[in-house]
Amino acid sequence: MNFDEVVHAGHSPWAPSPYAHDLEPWSIDDIPTLGTFMHREQRMLFSVVVDAEGPLTVWVYTRLSAPQEATADALSGRALMDWAEQALSDADVLVFGFAHEWALERYALNETRLESPDQAYYLKRAIEALAQYTQVLRPVPPEERFAEMMVLAERQRVETHPTEEAQASGLICIG
Repeated sequence: MNFDEVVHAGHSPWAPSPYAHDLEPWSIDDIPTLGTFMHREQRMLFSVVVDAEGPLTVWVYTRLSAPQEATADALSGRALMDWAEQALSDADVLVFGFAHEWALERYALNETRLESPDQAYYLKRAIEALAQYTQVLRPVPPEERFAEMMVLAERQRVETHPTEEAQASGLICIG
């Protein structure tokens, strides 16, 4: 599956590309905030992870395997919500989409699963790291946005390739 196709600028977070169809919302708070959709022939799980109330939001997407689809189809209510949270925490590949006013503007792909006994820590770190990117969504002149993106790209490069001292200290950054 080509995860670069999952999020397209200008699409809604719950139907993030021209290939998204068969939306099945599991939680709705004015808009779908958790659920699944088909991406081509692959069922995808999605959830809002940062601020569904404000104009800037962060969304997470991952594919579901056939056994995961069967499990999801058999659950409902709180059990389904808990299962979805665990499925996102356990995912090997996550796509994060950044939206402004319910329109996706950009995405980040995370293919590195951190080994941690506390899976909530993994998702929390991903959210914290990616929430920084939402700041590039505020209106700024193109030349300033380019400069900000270059600074963020350099920061991400450094964080993705941490020094031995950072690794030894237990500091883990998600790039």
